[in-house]
Amino acid sequence: MKKIILIMLIALLCVPAASATSVDCRSMCNWEGCPGDTLNQNITLVGTIPTERTGYWSVYYEHVEKDDEELINITSWIRVEPEKYTIKSGEIKTFTVTIKIPKNAEPGLYGATSGSACEVGHSDERRMYIQFQDTNIGGNEYSGLRIPISVNVLEKTIFHTGPGTYPSISGIHIGTITPNADITVHTLYTYSCEGTGGHTEYVWIQGHGVNESASWNGYNDEYQNINFTNTFKLREGKKYNYTIKTGSYPQIVHEHRINVTGGEITCTKFTDANGEIYDDWVPAIRVV
Repeated sequence: MKKIILIMLIALLCVPAASATSVDCRSMCNWEGCPGDTLNQNITLVGTIPTERTGYWSVYYEHVEKDDEELINITSWIRVEPEKYTIKSGEIKTFTVTIKIPKNAEPGLYGATSGSACEVGHSDERRMYIQFQDTNIGGNEYSGLRIPISVNVLEKTIFHTGPGTYPSISGIHIGTITPNADITVHTLYTYSCEGTGGHTEYVWIQGHGVNESASWNGYNDEYQNINFTNTFKLREGKKYNYTIKTGSYPQIVHEHRINVTGGEITCTKFTDANGEIYDDWVPAIRVV
């Protein structure tokens, strides 16, 4: 009997339609951070049947014999809070998923065998999951869902705002960058809003002997990247001016000033495509 119940639970966890509670996110792959970073993202559950349910979150690792467990099994890095919950019909509850990257983590992909693990047809590349399971109050028949999760650990010597959010619009961003370590710059990457072609069309960085610019090469396999012709250095503690012109819908960090991986970035002025002006729209970028 226990074997039958276990098989039923695994089937329920793998079939989204079977869950009596819905979730707003079906994949959490390819987070990005540096050694020592703590990354957070919210996830939401909604009660979808008339009865009240009780449940919990957990972290699941799918062991495969040939894998390098040091790169794949990151169970100790991940937590979901609050862990336990009750949820009523129509009720919405928000939880925080946290990944804490160890300070000694080497650069590379952790939690999956490929960066494509969350794409359709790539389920065999998934290894780490967060999962929720719940049941009717007083019941013992659980259903839920497994959500794949992975993280790219980046080199520490970068300047990285992390992903941003909506609302978004294209425009011209003017502000400052102050690195907390020397950074050798050759590429600027821009985060796109999901389902859009958000990108940077032009970037100019100036100050303390630096005067470098680069332009977009159009939509291709690396359309989110702009490569500078000349590699240059941003020095620790020096404040540099930037101008970034974006296209489509880039992700935005809605702050005037923010401490990020690699230093500090500010928004002095953002003029959107409609001519509206703001001082708290920082483009979500990574400079390496």
